[in-house]
Amino acid sequence: QMLVYTPVSISPQKRHETDAEAQLFLTSNSNNNSNGHNNTLPNYQSMTPTTSSNGHDACEHPSEANGHNTPIISASDNRRRKLIRIQKKDPPKYLVKERKFEVNALCRVFLGKPGLYVYTLFLFAYVYCALWAYTSVFSSAMARAFPMSSNGDDASGDYTRYAVLFAGVVIPLSCMELEEQIPVQVTLSFCRFIMVVLMVSTGYSCAEEARQLKENTAYQPVPLVRVEGLQQMLPILVFATMYHYSIPGLSAPVADKTQLGLIFRATGVFSGLAYALVGITLSNVFGDAIEQSSNLNWEGYTGGTGVWDDETGTMVNVAWWARAISLYVVCFPALDVMSAFPLNAITLGDNIMVMVYGRKIGQVMKDRSKVRLFRLIAAIPPIIMAIFIRQLGEITDIAGTTGFIIIFVFPPLLYLVGRQTAFTRHYSRWTHYSTVLASRKVSAILVGVFGGVIFLYVLTLVIMADA
Repeated sequence: QMLVYTPVSISPQKRHETDAEAQLFLTSNSNNNSNGHNNTLPNYQSMTPTTSSNGHDACEHPSEANGHNTPIISASDNRRRKLIRIQKKDPPKYLVKERKFEVNALCRVFLGKPGLYVYTLFLFAYVYCALWAYTSVFSSAMARAFPMSSNGDDASGDYTRYAVLFAGVVIPLSCMELEEQIPVQVTLSFCRFIMVVLMVSTGYSCAEEARQLKENTAYQPVPLVRVEGLQQMLPILVFATMYHYSIPGLSAPVADKTQLGLIFRATGVFSGLAYALVGITLSNVFGDAIEQSSNLNWEGYTGGTGVWDDETGTMVNVAWWARAISLYVVCFPALDVMSAFPLNAITLGDNIMVMVYGRKIGQVMKDRSKVRLFRLIAAIPPIIMAIFIRQLGEITDIAGTTGFIIIFVFPPLLYLVGRQTAFTRHYSRWTHYSTVLASRKVSAILVGVFGGVIFLYVLTLVIMADA
């Protein structure tokens, strides 16, 4: 009776990898048995000769034994050995922990200092334009809804005064941490949902009222597709839906980090559907009479109530609920940007700190005075610029163009380099947030190429339009 054993030579490092293929190996209960047979076992590193029941020395070379390229182990030895199977296990799925890594910190790790500087430059341009736009939206809406001048003819002065008031609120908020703003942010998220419902449900009646009040004004529809407006639409689309650079900061206050993937996917789906619904509905009902800030079309909304007073030139006896809708739609975006402004200022300030301090960022973040200084650098200049340049369309063109690089180029680039680094260092390439479609090399390449091409295309169109 003979037991034939075929060894598999693997290294200890490979044997302990969680994603190694299942291998068979033998272990011995003792070093020597009672009948004097050599009890040393062949293992995954080398083959040690053993003695068979017919007295021949079993070796791994056929010329040394019975012509077979396998060692021979006696049945009595076999009874003293256990057969152990290493089962193949799923690779570990890494989870976000308590430490926060800004995106440009990841750029420094995986792309080096050139990647860090390029990313921070694009982020700096984008967030400055975003904060600039928030200031413009607030000041424009409040100056029209609540003019400070006695007769309402000093619109420019009202805009400036509201910009200063806006600065007095958002700058202190920018110096706070996100955990301290959770109640405010949750409340405003619910208010945004109400805003979408009101604009969609009352848009048609609001547009009809505006056309009836304006003499010689006919409805001029806008085409559903207009290719020449692509260079304006794409940057605005990116500007409206982009929050990716803030994901590290937004993830930090979340208690259950396993839900982050679901949270951000739900956010993207809801935002996309809400913007599409509002955009298609309002452009259809208002036509070419729609304002750059579409909520301003509700300034004179009456809901079909009230009568025109020739003496005052205004609608009187308007129902309270109609006035409430008008006030809410006109003023809420102005209040809403008060919550969005600090989120972006905090992100930009922290990213600038990462660029300046590099590996020391963990220690520097504990110094609250330095943290406030960099957040002030992020928050104050955009407000000053918004006082002098007030055209929202020009601001979003610039911001959206730089956003293509941030949203479409750097994430897949970091994924590809990080994936290769994990493979080289024998780490798992899967995380708790990996998906079948997105977490693939080909998907990352396609997204990166698309981002680079669309950036060059839109940038060329914007430059040609300005020329």
